[in-house]
Amino acid sequence: MPLLTVTLLATQVREMHAMLRAWAPLKPLAALELLDAKFADESIRSHAVRCLEPISDGELADLVLQLTQVVHMHMHIPCMHHVHTDHGSTDWLY
Repeated sequence: MPLLTVTLLATQVREMHAMLRAWAPLKPLAALELLDAKFADESIRSHAVRCLEPISDGELADLVLQLTQVVHMHMHIPCMHHVHTDHGSTDWLY
């Protein structure tokens, strides 16, 4: 199975970090969306996990399938992420 490659513009990552600081805590289903591979940035994923921390056992039970899929997918996301900068060069995020 090939590794999943996630490419984002550096400005998109910075904008997403700014939005996360401004947003109220996300509802569990919205937080799960940030755990998708297209949001492989560690800060974004950490924010999503923090939003999931206060959920009840019942809510957690309802999300077990989705969380299992996230964990499986996370195992295939490389540790470093290729980011295209606005000026055309390439940066690696660890």
